[in-house]
Amino acid sequence: MQQGNFLLTVRKMRTKAMKVAGVGAILALLFTSPLWPMDSLAYLVFQSVGYLLVVIGALGRLWCIFYIAGRKCRELVTAGPYAMCRNPLYLFSFAIGLGATMIFQNLIVLILFIVFFIVFHTAAVTVEEGDLGAAFGEDFKNYCQHVPRFFPKVWNLSGSIREVPSVSASTRHVFRGLLDTILFLLIPVFAQFFLLLYQRGILPLTGN
Repeated sequence: MQQGNFLLTVRKMRTKAMKVAGVGAILALLFTSPLWPMDSLAYLVFQSVGYLLVVIGALGRLWCIFYIAGRKCRELVTAGPYAMCRNPLYLFSFAIGLGATMIFQNLIVLILFIVFFIVFHTAAVTVEEGDLGAAFGEDFKNYCQHVPRFFPKVWNLSGSIREVPSVSASTRHVFRGLLDTILFLLIPVFAQFFLLLYQRGILPLTGN
């Protein structure tokens, strides 16, 4: 119960922090310009890598959703993406966020995102894994010994990737996961909007 209350508190704090970080990011975008000139090779490379990370993150989240939807903290899911790391949904969410900040190409936005992600997702993961450890005991302990928390062991997929997720996955949770992914994909759209404002000269390109 205490862990559940703590997780709920973390999620509420995360929501408030997201609003504050969002305002800070918008102010940074309004009053600072991209790291590199928009006609430079570095700008093109960072933007291309950013979009690639967003696509990988979005596809990865969808992959996770079909394994975990309706099962989170109820079953010990170890197949598919959960064979390469214990928190692949957070991993792919990080990829989307990092990709979006690379599209923004704003150092302040990048720092805000990384700090926010490390602080709040580390707290959430710690509580969630505590709940899984209490619920599944030795099975979860063995899982932790073979599968890293965040940095993936891709070679672990060799046997697990052939395991097809059960069709009994909660439709409601799948839909919610899809909606969350769509909302994540709005971030690079938002980034492109600001880049367009820079290109049109509506926002100043200070320092370039």
